[in-house]
Amino acid sequence: MSVGLKDLKPKTPRTNRASREVVVAERSWSCRVAPSTPLNTKIKEATSCDCLLKGPKRIEMGTATKRAQTGSPTYFKPAPSEINYGKMRFLITDRPSDATINNFIEELEKHKACAVVRVCEPSYEVTPLKTHGIDVLDWEFNDGSPPPPEVIQKWLNLAKQLFRDQPDACIAVHCVAGLGRAPVLVALALIEAGMKYEDAVELIRTQRRGALNQKQLTFLEKYKPSGELRKLRYTVDGKHKACCIQ
Repeated sequence: MSVGLKDLKPKTPRTNRASREVVVAERSWSCRVAPSTPLNTKIKEATSCDCLLKGPKRIEMGTATKRAQTGSPTYFKPAPSEINYGKMRFLITDRPSDATINNFIEELEKHKACAVVRVCEPSYEVTPLKTHGIDVLDWEFNDGSPPPPEVIQKWLNLAKQLFRDQPDACIAVHCVAGLGRAPVLVALALIEAGMKYEDAVELIRTQRRGALNQKQLTFLEKYKPSGELRKLRYTVDGKHKACCIQ
């Protein structure tokens, strides 16, 4: 029996419609142009910006913020943290603005704060706070650095006098994000009252993750307390009060 040329051609296997659709889909996927930005970069951008694109429009304290004009990176600001030890009560916050000043005042009044220590450059008018009977003290020092001796002395004098005269009062302190300059002052007060350096750092970082850089930690580790706040480690009834975070 003779065999024609057409009989020698390999037969193309039959494919159903579903398999053809799979092939087409695979081809269309392989032809896509890879994004110019690495995938991990896009994941980071989405993670850091989700909180900016979702949620209520009301500006709250303790949120992520982004400076669009300067192109500064997004950073997270923890919610206000009250730290108690003995007779002392401190409120660490991020820096408010004129747009959030009313929320800031509400937070201060909730914690019975009668003084605000501002250790960063001014970013809001202090008149609304003074109207509510809250003093504002400007003791700015360099970002990322430990406080200079004059600021330390002012801080210790404030704590000693205020907590002696007003046992139920609270001192609020803030820098930009409430993660460096403000926590280092609170840590100093805790150490001056008798708390160990390691315990003071752990107490603050429990509520403010990432607080205190290496330079500030080294300063606190080598700091020699004068004992000026030693009496404040006890409550009004003379008993020692364990540290507490709210």
